[in-house]
Parts: sequence; C-alpha cells; structure tokens
Amino acid sequence: MKINNLLSFMLLVSALVLFFVGYFAWKSDKKYVAISLIPVSIYASGYAFEILCTSIEWVKFWVKVEYLGGAFLGALWLMFALNFTGFIDKIKKRTLMLLYVIPTIVLLVNYTNDFHHLFYKKMYINDQGIFPILEVIHGPWYWVHTVYNYVLMVIGLIIFIRAYLKAVTIIKKQILLLIVAWIIPWISDFIYIFGLLRLDVDLAPLALCISALMYSFAVLRFRFLKLTPIALEKVFSNMLDGVIILDSQNNIVNFNNASKNIISELKYVEAGNKKIDEVLKDHRTLLKAVNDGSSNESLITAKDKDRLIYYKININNIYENTGEIIGKILVFMDVTEQNRNIERINKLLKLKEVMLDIGYSINEISDINDLLQLILDKVINCIDGKRNGSIVLLDKDENLKIVAARGYNSEDIKKFVVNFKERFEWSDSEKSTNKAIIYNDVDKMKNVVMLDTAEGKKIKSVIRAPIIIDNELYGFLNIDSTYNNIFDEGYLELMEYMASQISIAVTKHKLYEKTVYLSRYDKLTNVYNRSYFEQLLYDNIYNDNINKKEFF
Repeated sequence: MKINNLLSFMLLVSALVLFFVGYFAWKSDKKYVAISLIPVSIYASGYAFEILCTSIEWVKFWVKVEYLGGAFLGALWLMFALNFTGFIDKIKKRTLMLLYVIPTIVLLVNYTNDFHHLFYKKMYINDQGIFPILEVIHGPWYWVHTVYNYVLMVIGLIIFIRAYLKAVTIIKKQILLLIVAWIIPWISDFIYIFGLLRLDVDLAPLALCISALMYSFAVLRFRFLKLTPIALEKVFSNMLDGVIILDSQNNIVNFNNASKNIISELKYVEAGNKKIDEVLKDHRTLLKAVNDGSSNESLITAKDKDRLIYYKININNIYENTGEIIGKILVFMDVTEQNRNIERINKLLKLKEVMLDIGYSINEISDINDLLQLILDKVINCIDGKRNGSIVLLDKDENLKIVAARGYNSEDIKKFVVNFKERFEWSDSEKSTNKAIIYNDVDKMKNVVMLDTAEGKKIKSVIRAPIIIDNELYGFLNIDSTYNNIFDEGYLELMEYMASQISIAVTKHKLYEKTVYLSRYDKLTNVYNRSYFEQLLYDNIYNDNINKKEFF
C-alpha cells in the first residue's frame, strides 16, 4: 500500500472517530464539545483527499474544503477551553463573536486567492517525493491566519493550565489529557510551517489522529463530557452541605463555601497548603474522629449571628481500586431544624409532666405559698438558660410583693416592695399587663425595678406573664436570666399557661378559705358554730391529756 493511501486512510479514520465523539457529545448536551471537533474533522477529511490527488485543480478544491474547518480551528478550540473551564460566563457574547472576524476574513481570502494571491503567492504539485504533494509560497494573510491561531492556542493552553492547578485529582487527569491532546497537533504544525524537519508531509493532520484517539480515550475512560471542572465546581461550591476533601496525609485538598461558614478557620486557608490538624486544633472532638478514621456520625455546633446551628458530620474514606485509602471526605449536614424539633418534642413531654404535677398539686397542697413555690420551680426547670425567678402579687395598696422566689436571698425578698402605678416599668404598656412579654436586654430599659442586690444586678433578660383573676391584674410570673437574648417566643405560651395555673391555684385557695370560714363560723353572729366549737374543745382536751406528766 502506498504511503499516501495509508496516511489518507488514517486521517479518514480519525475524522470518523471525531465525528463519533462529536455525536456522543451532542447527545450528552455538551454541544460546545461537538462544535469544537467539527473543524478538526473537516480539516482531517480534506487533507485525506488532498494527498490522493495528482492535479492542481483538485488539490486547490480540497484545500478550500480544509479551510472550512482550518480557518475556525483556533477560535472554536478556544471556545471549547472557555466552556470546559467555565470562563465563558465571564465574557460578553459580543466579545466572543469578535473571535470569528479574522477566521471569516481568512476563509474569504483563501477562497478568492486566485484573484489576489494574498494567501498563497504560488501553488504547485511537487512530484519529486515519495508521493505527489502540494507546495506553496505563503502570502501575508497566511501568516495572519497562523499567528492568530497560535495566539488563541496559547490563550487556551493558559486557561487549561490554570484549571489544572485548581482542579481536584480526578479532574486533573482529564485536563492533563486535554492539554497533551491540545499541544500535539500544534507542535507538528509548527515543525511543518517553519521547516524544522526535512519532511514533505504536513504532520498536523497526522497528529490529529493521535489527538482524536486521546479525546476518545478521555470520553470512554474518564467520561469528561459528563463531569467537567465547571460542572463539578458549581455543584461543589453551591452545595448546602459543607464538604472538606483530605488526601491520605490529611492535607486539605479542597473545600466548598458552605464549609467556611461551619469551620471559620477555613476562611483563611488555601486548599492544598494546610493539614487538617492545624485547622481543627480548636475542634478536638472532630479532629479525633478524623484521625481515628471513624465513619460514625457526630454532632457539632457553630454560632451564626447569636444563633446556634447544629451540624451532623459524616466521615467517609476514599478508596483506590486496590482498596488502599487515598483520602477522606468530611460532609457537614445542617440538622438544626431536626435538632430543634427533637428539643421541642422533649420540652412538650416535659411540659406535659409539669402540667400533670401542677394539676395534682393544686388539689393536694393547701398552703398557697408552697403551691406557688412549686409552680415557680417547675416553670424554671422547663426553660433553658434560666437562673432566677419570682412570683409577685398585688396587695390592697397596689404594691407588688414577692410571694415566691428562686435564686434570690430570702431576706432581700422580704424587703422588695414596689408601687405598681408609680414605679413599675411594665405598666407603661397595656400589652405588658395582658399578655406574656420578653425583655431580652434589661440594661436598655429605663426605670426598670429589679432587686438591688448582687443577684438582681446580674439579670440581663426577663420573660414575664401577668396573673389575671376575674379579669383583673393580680400579679406577675417572672423568669430571669443572666444572659442576653436567651428567651424566644416559644416560651410565651408556656408562661401564659403557667400564669393561668397560678390564677386557678389562687382562685381555688380563696374558695377553699371561704369554704373553711363558712364551715367554722356563723355568718350572722360571726362566732364559732357549735360543731366547730365542740371540735376545738375536744382537740384541746385531747392534746392536754397527752402532754400531762406523772409526778410519781
């Protein structure tokens, strides 16, 4: 078989391979890949038929076919690089359209070369070699075309190298293969144009055969059409879950934006130049799990604008085909809402128990002060961040007095007396005496009355509910905390319920006292009735007999 026939066959095979890859890319919704392969296929096909021709007329025809692809080769391959790496989103479409101005002029100049000879000064058949081949003397527009293509090639190469340096391992293999496939045809073209080797054959189309095989391998082996750096980067960066990728030496290979909000130290770290041990030195539990290689789920918290966020961590090993561990993936999932739902359920269960206890206690405890203290203790135990609390009631002179308290000195409690209308801050608002209300920064409140003690001065937040009996204000249930912004609206319903329980307890106690009074006294004369008088007399005589002592 003649060499030109063999070379032509190889070029046609490579063109078919590229058409196949282009079709596969188009069906995979990667149209920019298919479009970038079109000029290569046309160029290879045209040259395959050119080297079979022996007449200058047919050679010129196939050269024009070649330039249907060759004129746009640099521009379309640069577009491939921009699309593949995602840089195309940063460039305006009008700017991109300018890339095709010179290739279009080159195509027109090539097609009209017989009239001006600006592309080829001279074209003739050289039949002194191993097979007849076209010889040309280049014109000025040929060099414009060559320089322009090389400039675009260098720009594309820089884009690929930059993407390679930032890519994760699996993508690096794909980009490296593309870089090599990108360079090979251009090196061969450079050798042919500048005559660095004494060969009569243009090596660029032949190099395209190798390039086509490499692209095919990239598609079939690495499937880069389904996983591109920009696709991976967009998915990785926009994930709601935080992800940190480590290598086998626990070096940080990559991490996404979400992980920076969870591990704040990552904001000051570049991927690839820090060990996870240095970054997580203040997160000992997490660091221990990473070093132990534990895949068990654990829970950590992070603060975001005075709000605690809970994250569940999954640590998974990355295995090579041989089974060797080559790295780890740390995934942080936001489970704040789930955790809060669990907390709400636990609080509701706890509240249910408290309600039952208070319900029984109202009927069993006769001493109202003991009952109020019990209710106060139960409420405080149901609220997080609590420290102190009190129940204050209005007396006949509209003075507020503490009848039950926790966290305060008993002697200080006895001294606390405040006139409701004159000095009580919360009476300024009608809402504050009808509904439960939260004050999450007591220091900003003017004229607020607190216990003038060491404990009272530490109070930063207060949640308060009015005690209403017979549609009139009777007092307040107060829960205090030494932390700012500790109470949320979820506690308002609890406070109002507990205040209503106090109202029921006080009402029942009043009813009990009235019943006792009516059972013991005659309403008309206001003296003991006979049955109660006899009971008192009996009790005194009985107790007197018990206390008698023998003298002998």
